[in-house]
Amino acid sequence: MKDERSQETDARLEIHHALPKFMNGDNDVDNEQALTLPEHAIKHHELAWEARDRRERDGNNWAVRAIVSRMKPEELDDFNSKLKR
Repeated sequence: MKDERSQETDARLEIHHALPKFMNGDNDVDNEQALTLPEHAIKHHELAWEARDRRERDGNNWAVRAIVSRMKPEELDDFNSKLKR
């Protein structure tokens, strides 16, 4: 996954795939969206809850764990505060 720095906020950004790679999504620009790590993890958390089947749920839960493992402490705090809303 791509990891970039935003000059405006200094937030670390990652590329989210609208059609996830585990569901054969590609790297076409129309399938990509730049999100902060907390936003990216929240997106996959929401997708896991909306999943139609176990494969989709498990894939999104795996993505949440992988993204969280890359977070700095302040990003993890942001992610946890958004989960509580």
